[in-house]
Amino acid sequence: MLDYELKDGQRLIYENKDYVAFVPYAAGTEHETWIMPKKIGVFHSPSFAHFLRDIPRTLEALAEIIIDTFERLNRVVPGLSYNMLLYSSLWRRQRAGHLS
Repeated sequence: MLDYELKDGQRLIYENKDYVAFVPYAAGTEHETWIMPKKIGVFHSPSFAHFLRDIPRTLEALAEIIIDTFERLNRVVPGLSYNMLLYSSLWRRQRAGHLS
């Protein structure tokens, strides 16, 4: 999906070296926006904790794209209320006992 969005470019909002923000095809809501890592093979991890720890400057790149995306949304719809969801699994060291 990400390869298609990058190639097509019609729904791209912003991208930096590590991440891309875009409106997904057939978005569920008017301003639905996804932010995904560009290098899935490098960043692919079950949790944010792994790649934030292992890859230098990725936290700054993530912060940059989140701030830029929210600023753009606020320019389009001033005062827009939003929810931010992070999809991630538990880090193995922090795994809950009932999941072992």
